[in-house]
Amino acid sequence: ETRRRLVADIAHELRTPLSVMQLKLENYQQAGHHVPPEMLLRLHDEVIRLSQLVDDLHILSLAESGRLSLERKPLDLAMHLERIVDDVKYEAEENGLDVCLYTISSPVTVMADARRITQVFINLLTNAIRYTPRGGKITVKIEDRVFERNAFFACVSVIDTGIGIPAEELPHLFDRFYRVDEARSRHTGGTGLGLSIAHHFVKAHCGFIRVASQSDEGTKFTVFLPIGQ
Repeated sequence: ETRRRLVADIAHELRTPLSVMQLKLENYQQAGHHVPPEMLLRLHDEVIRLSQLVDDLHILSLAESGRLSLERKPLDLAMHLERIVDDVKYEAEENGLDVCLYTISSPVTVMADARRITQVFINLLTNAIRYTPRGGKITVKIEDRVFERNAFFACVSVIDTGIGIPAEELPHLFDRFYRVDEARSRHTGGTGLGLSIAHHFVKAHCGFIRVASQSDEGTKFTVFLPIGQ
């Protein structure tokens, strides 16, 4: 059943960009026109989306099966997040959003794979940018030594003032290809795998993600990464 659903998901996701490329080429060929450079650029964008989808599916399958390789090293989470926030600030500002990082003065060190952790927060921040209207705000907060589940964690919260998520949708948020709003998600791009990848990457670090949200009241994702593991 799991394999059947995966095949159906892949077929569904690949069908749309392939159909777009085929239709555009057929229209120009039937009209007797050569394919103009701007059309090639649009087709190139679809190819990039397909390539990203295949890459995401591959890495997600590794994470789901417990075969994701991690290069764990001591990581100063505060300094690492400063670089990540700097990387997304331009996109946020282009969308009329303010991004703020609130950290603490002392180092927050976790044993983590820096590349995988980067993708976790890039995915969460990209999601926040995508669903926060112009004039909104995205806040990133770091806390150290939070006691949860009989252990101490470093916590990073990504909080937006966006459109929020209905309560009934929250249990499915980290499912592969799950979209709260199909039309809205397709319009804003993405492969539909970002949150699922973030969830499994954090889980591979023996951590977890908690989400709190309501429609029209913004969303808060909190990543818990164990200290000393």
